[in-house]
Amino acid sequence: MSRGIATILSDLFDQIAVAVFIISGSGVLLFANRSGNAMIEEGWPIRLVNGALMGVDTSGSDALKKALDKRLADGATDQAICLAIAGQGRPSAVGYLRAIPSSDTPASMLLVTQTGRTTAYGLEGLASAYNLSKAETRILKHLVEAQSLPEVAQRLNLSLPTVKSHMRRILTKTQCSRQADLLRIVEGARAYFHRPRRDG
Repeated sequence: MSRGIATILSDLFDQIAVAVFIISGSGVLLFANRSGNAMIEEGWPIRLVNGALMGVDTSGSDALKKALDKRLADGATDQAICLAIAGQGRPSAVGYLRAIPSSDTPASMLLVTQTGRTTAYGLEGLASAYNLSKAETRILKHLVEAQSLPEVAQRLNLSLPTVKSHMRRILTKTQCSRQADLLRIVEGARAYFHRPRRDG
């Protein structure tokens, strides 16, 4: 691959909001996009130890190692991995390991997402599609993160009846009968790209 194409691909991966890692069969990090490097710097839900990716705890590290071993043993192409369970103010984190076909190395791509976090960039498109007001969009954003109306009310310093009133209008506009149906629509409309950077 030419240096120019490699640079273009690297820049493209950096625009993706999902953490992308390319790792060797033993878990050695070969590439990380901007979101992946941010996770490594934070040390959650992935750590870099002696050049290899590890979980934040024994459970996460064991899950990743087991998936890599399975990849080497029987050529498993797609595996989902629990890297962190929700708690202490953090969402759960899930990894998706996919084998990269190659004749010289058993490399894999690891995508890491944090559940319950959607980007405002994605919500704006959804809000526009369903003609949601700014207040309704704000309620929806916090609902995705908090998962409960009382917590949304607390976050926004609003009364619970006010939040419920906004919620009824959101459900009507999106033609959803339940909160769970609404969250499925949000997940389906998720934007996986960072906001475009503005110069100046």
